[in-house]
Amino acid sequence: MSKDTIHYGLSDPEQNKRLASKADAIKQQARKDGVFFAKKNRPTLTEASLVPYIGRYATAFEEILAKEQGEIKSDMQQSTFTRFKEDMVKRESQIDARIETLEHENQLDLRALDGKPKPHAKKHNPIFAIVLGIIYIGELYYNSLAFAYLGGNPIGAYLIGASVTLIEGILAFAAGKNLVRIEEGDRSRYLQTVVFILINLGIVIAMSTLRARMGDGLQTHTPTWIFFLVNIAFLAGSIVFSKFFFPSTTDTDTASATEEQHRIIEERTAEIKQLLSEKESLKKAFDQEEKTYLYVISLAKTVYEQIDAQYRETVELFKTENLITRSDLGTPVCFLHTIPPLNTTKNNKS
Repeated sequence: MSKDTIHYGLSDPEQNKRLASKADAIKQQARKDGVFFAKKNRPTLTEASLVPYIGRYATAFEEILAKEQGEIKSDMQQSTFTRFKEDMVKRESQIDARIETLEHENQLDLRALDGKPKPHAKKHNPIFAIVLGIIYIGELYYNSLAFAYLGGNPIGAYLIGASVTLIEGILAFAAGKNLVRIEEGDRSRYLQTVVFILINLGIVIAMSTLRARMGDGLQTHTPTWIFFLVNIAFLAGSIVFSKFFFPSTTDTDTASATEEQHRIIEERTAEIKQLLSEKESLKKAFDQEEKTYLYVISLAKTVYEQIDAQYRETVELFKTENLITRSDLGTPVCFLHTIPPLNTTKNNKS
């Protein structure tokens, strides 16, 4: 039979056949014994105990009961279920305590956040980046032309021009980044910013002069100050770009702290979800274990009731055959007493 369902009062058909076969043999013996003792008018009419006459039947059925319940293993199942229940209650208590702690910590962190949302990457208008990119390309082109004018390999000239443009950009971005992250009294950043700008100005002056000479060689006669203003525009654009795009130290630290708090809260929430899932799994496992336990206990109870019924029927057969056959036509006092129960001390009791 399936153990997924509790079958109160039901038992295995094979077990019933086996039990009926054993009980029939004992009943046949009880009939013979009833006739045998009746011919001697025993038990006597005044005997108060029936045990000397039916004790062998009680013993036989107790042995059957012990074997059948031994196969059912209700004692073992009860011990297993009790241990499982104790472990489950202990684990559930641990889970509840852990969830309570996690929820309390989350409440404290949420109160500290005071409604601050999880920070997201700042979105920027791409137009400024596109304009700056065009300026960079122009700067790269004119720098490369200037170096090509000095002579040498054209590829080398472009590589040198690209390197100079990259250095200008890095220094400009570094200066702009420092400007937004400078804090009061932070002399090192002030000094760095000044150095970055001075180096860039030096490069700007040098490149402006070189471009002006290139213009004279090509007979365009473009004044140096025009190239200087173009380079200054490139430098200023890079600084402004970096100032807009890089967050301040305070903003960075605040965002980092807020993000960390949200991360910790999310981790605790995930752990709570996992613990609740484990608790639900424990509940399902307990329900299944309880069904199995109740099934086995019910089966053990049914087996006991069936064997006890066969035992009492056997005793009644003994008494019936004895009363029919005896010559004194009387009824012994012990026949009127309650039939002694089977001894189940060593077996499962329901």
